[in-house]
Amino acid sequence: WSERGCDAKKARERLSELDMLRARVAPHFLYNTLNNLYALSQRSGTDLGPPLMDLADLMRYIAKHQNEFVAIGTELEQVDRFIALQALRHQHPLNIRIEVDDDLRRLRVPSMVLLPLMENAFKHGDPCDRTIPMDLRISSANGRIHIACTNKIGALAGDGSIPTGNHNLQRRVELHFGDQAVVSFCNTKDHRFVAELSFPAST
Repeated sequence: WSERGCDAKKARERLSELDMLRARVAPHFLYNTLNNLYALSQRSGTDLGPPLMDLADLMRYIAKHQNEFVAIGTELEQVDRFIALQALRHQHPLNIRIEVDDDLRRLRVPSMVLLPLMENAFKHGDPCDRTIPMDLRISSANGRIHIACTNKIGALAGDGSIPTGNHNLQRRVELHFGDQAVVSFCNTKDHRFVAELSFPAST
């Protein structure tokens, strides 16, 4: 009985930590997006209707799915909404490349895995650089999903430390997959930041 009780206690602690990490995501995400919308509201003639609807859909998605697993295609729909919101605050065209095979879109991943990667890429990178695109690649091999997000390091990237959002994302992935999760972050010599995740594929 004691072994089962210990396992149950560990499961409760794991779920509690997941809930805590998820609770950090929504206010942080909402705060940053509202700041963007406020900046847009200062421009005369700006129609805030569509971006407010995108924000509402994003927040509904975060609240609805919480710690669920969702199809990659579903998460990518939210990434598209997020990019649309970000595009409104940049004067130059975005240079973003998303690569994912269609047959991977049905595979399931923890919700809010791709969005934090893209949010940190926008916050700390340069999405408008003409030579280095902001790159999101999703692939699968040997029963595992591999996600890589690359961006040029922006002028306001900070001190070179790993963004808090990425640290929280790493912990969430580790709580879901244990020692089957592989997460890495690094700055390259050609001034790019690369975030990589790998974990078992789920259907």
